[in-house]
Amino acid sequence: MSWLLAYAVTVAVALAVFLQKQGSRQEGEVAAPLPALVLMAVFWPVVLIVLLSERLGEWKAARQEERSRFRVEPRHLVERLRQEEIEARERVVDPLGAVPSLPFGHLNAAWKAFLASCPEGGELWSFSASWRNPLGKLEMREGYAVARKGVPLAHFLAARKVVTEERESDGRAGAAK
Repeated sequence: MSWLLAYAVTVAVALAVFLQKQGSRQEGEVAAPLPALVLMAVFWPVVLIVLLSERLGEWKAARQEERSRFRVEPRHLVERLRQEEIEARERVVDPLGAVPSLPFGHLNAAWKAFLASCPEGGELWSFSASWRNPLGKLEMREGYAVARKGVPLAHFLAARKVVTEERESDGRAGAAK
């Protein structure tokens, strides 16, 4: 943002000086702000690239912060399951055939990649967690985690629902949208 402001001020000053000198110029005299205008015309793409790269960096930082904020904790683990049980639970049955009849449907490749990245000796668990997203809305997140000795190492998010109210007793979500 500071680059854009500096650029705008430079253009404004150069134009003001150019317009002021317009009346006092004699024939053959070159206006003082002309070199500044030429430099701005040549370097505006550089300014644009710098602005875009700053925005991209901010966006990446925000995405990284969001990813790092949600973590499956040991208290979120619900039930230890085998891979076959999970895949039987999550098999998509679409009578119209728009979704493949595979575990997690179109997300089957992501599921397989998750399984391939699981560390040796890890246990598969289902999890359920309530979490307040960066917009302040309460979400119910459910899925599967790989854990070792009860400590979650990685997770696969299967469902995310924004909820309208919280239960007082255990902090679990009430009615879902």
